Amino acid sequence: MTRLAAAFVAIAGVLASPAGAQTYPNKPIRLVVGFTPGGSNDVSARLLASKLSPLLGRSVVVDNRPGAGGHVGANLVAKAAPDGYTLFFTTAGVICVNPHFKPDMPFHPINDFEFVAFMSDYASVMATHPKLAVTDLRGFVAAAKAAPGKYNAATAGLGATQHIAFIVMNHLLDLKMELINYPGTAQATAAIVKGEVAVGIAAVSTMKSFIDAGSLVPLAVLRDKRSAVLPAVPTIVEAGFPEFLKNGSWGGRQFVLAPRGTPREIVAKLNGAIQQAMQDPDMKLKLRDLGQEDISGAAPEKVREIVKREYDTWGEVIRRYDIKAQQ
Repeated sequence: MTRLAAAFVAIAGVLASPAGAQTYPNKPIRLVVGFTPGGSNDVSARLLASKLSPLLGRSVVVDNRPGAGGHVGANLVAKAAPDGYTLFFTTAGVICVNPHFKPDMPFHPINDFEFVAFMSDYASVMATHPKLAVTDLRGFVAAAKAAPGKYNAATAGLGATQHIAFIVMNHLLDLKMELINYPGTAQATAAIVKGEVAVGIAAVSTMKSFIDAGSLVPLAVLRDKRSAVLPAVPTIVEAGFPEFLKNGSWGGRQFVLAPRGTPREIVAKLNGAIQQAMQDPDMKLKLRDLGQEDISGAAPEKVREIVKREYDTWGEVIRRYDIKAQQ
């Protein structure tokens, strides 16, 4: 089924729904973001909210609730009334990765939510400082193996996907990189640009301006297809390390959740509205500029299935390499 056909099916389902769901929404909707304003997730959430408001006929207001790696916002939504008026805009890192380090969380990342819709996905790129004089991932790996312990890697904090990525890379490629943890992606990227650390990983939208300016050298995009934003940069598969992708999804899948028990008709209506919003030409242009790819064409059941599979995969990776948030 094509994406357009899927959207029509979702909308048709809404039109056939009970009267109570047809009156939804009749007041503003709160879209909770588990991070501070100005970051990539906040930017994406505000873009989505601006397109959903006219489609739903009610204001969609972004509510930033940072803390605990996004889990403050997640817990707020998990405990909210399941009426479709409190939603959670989140990423795979918050739902699929971080929970494996926090077994005592007050909510379950899969069971306590309805999975509304995917929005977009962005690729991550691995980059280094020009002073290393390497131009591709093979060259970096060769240099790191020739000088064990000499090169270090910046991560966006303990337990972040970059942190896990470099632990996996150390294991798979027999490297001895020391991991330097920073409060967030912005600080980690700045450290690479300054030459304080050898290498790092971040969203292509974060790295692109530095790459264009020659302040960073891209080594590989961490997916199996090239990024439209950095089309000249090879994938990690093309670089010769396909086994890396078997250990997790290293991009930034973004999606919307609702509290468990939210009526199916409301979830379907929101899914259809999000798919429709993603077809807006202005939305497409802005997503492209952000280095993001539209992945909205999935029914709620499919969204749950994919996220649950990724949650299980990350858990397996974390156990396989005995990764601790304090590592």
